[in-house]
Amino acid sequence: MDLNLNYSDDENPLSLKSDFILSLCELVVGGREGLQPIEKTVIDRAVRLIYQPFLNDPVPEKLPILADLYQALLDMEEKEAHRIATALEIYVTGSLNVFNHRTNVDITNRFVTFDIKELGKQLKKLGMMIVQDQVWGRVTANRNDGKATRYYTILYLLPNSRPKLPPSPSRALVLAKAMATTNSKSRFFSRVWMRK
Repeated sequence: MDLNLNYSDDENPLSLKSDFILSLCELVVGGREGLQPIEKTVIDRAVRLIYQPFLNDPVPEKLPILADLYQALLDMEEKEAHRIATALEIYVTGSLNVFNHRTNVDITNRFVTFDIKELGKQLKKLGMMIVQDQVWGRVTANRNDGKATRYYTILYLLPNSRPKLPPSPSRALVLAKAMATTNSKSRFFSRVWMRK
């Protein structure tokens, strides 16, 4: 749940991160109708709360992880917050807790490849959203440092497995849903960036 303070020239980086986490929670919790307004409000409140220590002292060790969001939601009184926390539990303390850790990969390398081919069906959409957020964070950091960035997306599909793009407010969510609808033997997704 990295936060690049230079994420955008126009908008508050915390607002953009909150939007990303809302999309992530919508993927995990949403169902057919998506998140309800009260659910969006408690998620936004929790995001602002968990990022405050990092904003006060922006060192990587103070960046929150998914467990921090989970705990902030549990600490709220609203039943909607508890519903969201319960939905996130499998990704925090359960068997799908792959993304509930700080990365052990040096993403400042000249070449970085993300391969989510081996993620299980339940983690594929979530993985795609997280990869897209990581790549965008690196692209914006490079832009602010005056570095050129080359960004490649490699997507392999078998000839007869065209994904259907469902309507969605988030490009990441659309791409994640599209990949989830493809044949399991044809899924491979990788993003690479290169800095000069």
